[in-house]
Amino acid sequence: MARNVGLNMIGYSTIAMVFIIGVTKATEYMVGDNFGWNVPSYESFYMDWARTKRFHVGDKLIFSWSGEHSLGIRKDDIYYENCSTSLEGGLTYIFNGATINYTIVSTPGPVYFICTVDDHCERGQKFRINVSAAPALSFGILSAFLSSLAVYFCFTVTS
Repeated sequence: MARNVGLNMIGYSTIAMVFIIGVTKATEYMVGDNFGWNVPSYESFYMDWARTKRFHVGDKLIFSWSGEHSLGIRKDDIYYENCSTSLEGGLTYIFNGATINYTIVSTPGPVYFICTVDDHCERGQKFRINVSAAPALSFGILSAFLSSLAVYFCFTVTS
């Protein structure tokens, strides 16, 4: 009986760990949802979209567009605010067709995205995100798993 209790605890702990690991999996975001990466009808469209999300290292942003657009990525606020397409300030260009999958690999902190075509950025085709560290398993979950292993081995040794 004691052995069954220990085995049940390990089973439940394993299920909990699998669930928690699944919850911390990277998230994919379609930038602009159904609108995609296009010139918006109002300037704060993409900022409003980004404000409702939490971004972590490892998440993927999917930029999809029609027409002539581009994706510029910046790490410096002043160039972003001015919609500067200058290579100063570490501008990275990505021009891979009409759909770009961008995985957030930067360290936690701000990342800025702009369209570098014509006046698209000035018209609102830009947004900033604040990247957080990748979510980690909590100490409490790990502790519960290790405790259940200890209980199992205690029951196994005494049985």
